[in-house]
Amino acid sequence: AFVLPKSMKAQDVAQEIKKSGGALLQSVEIFDVFEGGNLPADHVSVAYKMIFQDMNETLTEEKLAATQNLIVSSVEKKLSVKVR
Repeated sequence: AFVLPKSMKAQDVAQEIKKSGGALLQSVEIFDVFEGGNLPADHVSVAYKMIFQDMNETLTEEKLAATQNLIVSSVEKKLSVKVR
């Protein structure tokens, strides 16, 4: 999940996830939106479901973790949002 300003489109984050996920990322979709709690009033938490698959070999934990880390760092850097 990423915490984003309410003014930002959740779909823009999904597009950046797709761009940075590479060939292993098969799909991404929004599955939960949360506001309130300890989030700033002008922010929302959006959770994304991602499906990964390596078509050429067994997907290892190391390869998956590296791809997930790349996605998080790319989204945080390019869109100035934080992972929740």
